[in-house]
Amino acid sequence: MRRLFLGFAPTPAQVVQLSALQRDCQSSGQPVNQANLHMTLVFLGMVSQEQEQQLRDAVAGLPRCRFSVTLDQLVYWQGAKVLCLSGTVMDPALKQLAHCAGQLAARLGLHQSEHPFTPHITLSRKAKSLPAKVVPPSISLQPDSLHLYLSHNPGDGVRYDIIQSWPLRSG
Repeated sequence: MRRLFLGFAPTPAQVVQLSALQRDCQSSGQPVNQANLHMTLVFLGMVSQEQEQQLRDAVAGLPRCRFSVTLDQLVYWQGAKVLCLSGTVMDPALKQLAHCAGQLAARLGLHQSEHPFTPHITLSRKAKSLPAKVVPPSISLQPDSLHLYLSHNPGDGVRYDIIQSWPLRSG
């Protein structure tokens, strides 16, 4: 069993912006490692080998159209104790992809979130509050690939490694 999720990677320039925002918010929890910054499409949880193969086969059939999403709101989720840069789903392509990915997870008997899809990048964990007087940048994600990530701890902390990617199509 492996812990997996589908998501998108920010560009190197966006990682620089996100790292600067993390520094501005340094009093708010433990910053997420730069290499782990991502936007989750759907968290899948613990996945068996058989489910993983079915997942990999089925992702190829998802409506993987390019999209744009603006992340420009600094939010604190008290229950999860995380600080995030968040946005609103406006692009129908992202809305459709998130819906279809959730349906795929349900069909394979994988984790189902109790929350609606909210595009976000987690900046820090174990946060206690929203930092005052921090103005977040506006980051426009326009990924060209959907990634399957493996979440694991090789002994030096949690790592999110991309184990497969699928290109997003124009229009």
